[in-house]
Amino acid sequence: MNAKNEEGKTALHLAACGGHENVVKLLIEKGADVNATDDGGQTPLLGALDQGHTTVVLWLAEHGSDVNFRKKDGRTIIGIAAAEGYQEVVNSLIKNGSDINSPDEGTQTTALYWALDGGQDVIARWLIGHGAQLLDDWRLKWRQTEIRIAVSHGDTQLLERLLGEEKQGPNSKNHEGRSALHIAVTEGSTTMVQLLLEVGKAVVNLQNNEGQTALHLAVIQKSITMVQLLLNAENVDVNMQDSKGRTALHLAVTQEYYNIGAVQLLVEADQIDLNVQSHEEKTALHLAAQGGHKEVILILVKKGADTTIRDKYGDMAWNIANQMGHKQIASYLQAVGKRTKM
Repeated sequence: MNAKNEEGKTALHLAACGGHENVVKLLIEKGADVNATDDGGQTPLLGALDQGHTTVVLWLAEHGSDVNFRKKDGRTIIGIAAAEGYQEVVNSLIKNGSDINSPDEGTQTTALYWALDGGQDVIARWLIGHGAQLLDDWRLKWRQTEIRIAVSHGDTQLLERLLGEEKQGPNSKNHEGRSALHIAVTEGSTTMVQLLLEVGKAVVNLQNNEGQTALHLAVIQKSITMVQLLLNAENVDVNMQDSKGRTALHLAVTQEYYNIGAVQLLVEADQIDLNVQSHEEKTALHLAAQGGHKEVILILVKKGADTTIRDKYGDMAWNIANQMGHKQIASYLQAVGKRTKM
């Protein structure tokens, strides 16, 4: 049952690393050693954790695995789980005897540190609530975390107090690259957004992991009020591009996030560039033509959008309109393009 292969792995190691929960249960029932180590110093639980098989980790933790075991590099199991955002695993490890304040060997980095450092806000809050020690060096990260949590929970009073104490917090990000401002916009809280911009001096152009700014998110939420609020913010850059090269205007003219009100606000913004091209070299006009949004096309053309720009496939906006069956729009754009060349 506990025979090892050339890498020192038992059948339980292989089943755990492969995420085969039923096989793991069967092997444990038949007496497999849950704490056997392979040549790399890994137990089955650590192997499952490294592969992200959280259900297997939970089963092993509840059936005798050493939850205080460390990797060869000295890191604790609970620290790894906290860093990866596995809240259910963290809960189970504590329940089954893991030392919440046990540091990695040679450092003072506990599970709380890894949660704070990785922007795992919910886990950090849970750990604090269950007795995790907050060292002085980590208090700034905790304050930044508290600000994001206050926004997520709509706690205006707490946010006001925190902003009065900490000026750097609003611009820190969680594991998704979201700042407090991103969260407030997504939650649709104009009060929170105003507090963050006016009191906290939040940086309006911060980007999340998808390259989206607060303005992108306001368009995605289809909130004209939020778009207007952000356009009035100091130093807002309306031409910021996300990971696909799209500006807020690009998003506002797509089928998914179409919003004529947002378009009207954006085209009037200072420094707006109507001809920014995405990674597919499409302008907002290309996308509006694709969707057959005649009203938007009229606005963009009136504001000076270039009808002759080609995307990476060689198409101008009128070509795309024609391909999509929007014949009147195609004729209009083609005519505008001809007049432009004259």
